[in-house]
Amino acid sequence: MSLRFKLPLLLTTALLLFGCSQSPPQLAQIIARGELNALTLNNPTSYYLTHDNLAAGFEVDLLRQFSQQLGVKLHLTVVESPAELYEALRESSFDIAAAGLTIDRGALWLRYSPPYTKVKQLLIGHQKDKLPKSLAELPDYPHPLTIISGTRADTLLQTLLFQYRDLTWQTLSLTPEALLEEIWQQRQGVTIVDDHTFNLYRRFYPELKSAFELTESESVAWAMRAIEGDETLYQATADFIETISHNGQLAILADRHFGHFDEYSFVGSRTFRNHVESRLSRFRVLFEYAGKEVDLDWRILAAMAYQESHWDPDAVSPTGVKGIMMLTLAASKDIGVEDRTDPVQSIRGGALYLRRLIDRIPADITMPDRIWFAMAAYNIGLGHLEDARILTQRQGDNPDLWQHVRNHLPKLRQKKWHSTVKHGYARGDEAANYVERIRGYYDILRWQTEKEAKEQQQLESQPQPLHLMSDNPVL
Repeated sequence: MSLRFKLPLLLTTALLLFGCSQSPPQLAQIIARGELNALTLNNPTSYYLTHDNLAAGFEVDLLRQFSQQLGVKLHLTVVESPAELYEALRESSFDIAAAGLTIDRGALWLRYSPPYTKVKQLLIGHQKDKLPKSLAELPDYPHPLTIISGTRADTLLQTLLFQYRDLTWQTLSLTPEALLEEIWQQRQGVTIVDDHTFNLYRRFYPELKSAFELTESESVAWAMRAIEGDETLYQATADFIETISHNGQLAILADRHFGHFDEYSFVGSRTFRNHVESRLSRFRVLFEYAGKEVDLDWRILAAMAYQESHWDPDAVSPTGVKGIMMLTLAASKDIGVEDRTDPVQSIRGGALYLRRLIDRIPADITMPDRIWFAMAAYNIGLGHLEDARILTQRQGDNPDLWQHVRNHLPKLRQKKWHSTVKHGYARGDEAANYVERIRGYYDILRWQTEKEAKEQQQLESQPQPLHLMSDNPVL
């Protein structure tokens, strides 16, 4: 039975149990107001803004689906730190918090949904430091252990004190990103974060290194206030997570947001960040103009161009493709590019070509998969991409999901498979890796530009000196 059909039964049962003299149960209050009040964190795994200012992120997508199942609107409040999130959940009228939260059984005022993923807690430091290899070495480590208040690390260390009595640490009210940047800058020693957070941020801070695991796999879930005798909201989350686990939607969302993490390369990530600083500024305005013209995030175009040429306008491949977007001669003629080594023409031409490919992708393929399919076609051609979709369908997978087609693209190298489709042999594995690397570069660009915008906003909000605030020359 789907959650939508279970809701009336849940509500009826809850109202009968509570009677008329008590406050309505949590779920009934949410349905009555027509809105789910949710909390999340401002980080790349939970919440971020797209180029057209829409909320996105893994937790945002999960909450949207949950709200739709309940038949209510989603009202999302974004906070900066775990401590702020838990404080708001405890003291305010929020219904639920979704931010990759590790279940902490010590917080008796909290009720967690069933888990939807697992993480391990890691000790993280800078690769230039001689990091400890175990907890036994940590008390003698010359650099401080710093953790974030309100996180799993706090309760974990309290537990470990019974075995390692010499353990010491300091607790700060920072975001995970801020603390990891401090370690990357070697202004802090080591910290504890989960492996999911580490895998995300090491692409932004390539010199971060995992020293060792502190825990086995731990459950990640949504959090809500525990109310004695009221299981209605918990049961709704349980039914929702069970449904999306069984119908594959949870796996699809996880792959859409995190499936490209495996393509991480320390050397590639560090080189990319160096090139962002040394090369991108020359072409950024061209990517921005082209992105507006074709209604695409300019950072997607910039990430593609980096994968194609490392932002080198004079790049030439052995097969004759040229320029910053590495256009073929046929493609350049088709879109009116006369000089492929001219960055203005190449970037605009590549953007137009990608938009044409997006528009030619079958209508049943939705965003963001639609863009990833188009990227693969940019690399391998629409014909070979369609062959891979056919092979995907023959194997019983969904030809409209990038997650599935990506796994079957490498078959185009094998005669056993490519001999059965129209366009024959192709280096499908390269097309799959091509898309995943672009997704990784795009994540770094999005993170870096958002970080710069936030820093600029903070700078502009600071009070200006008096002589800057007045037009009076005397002042």
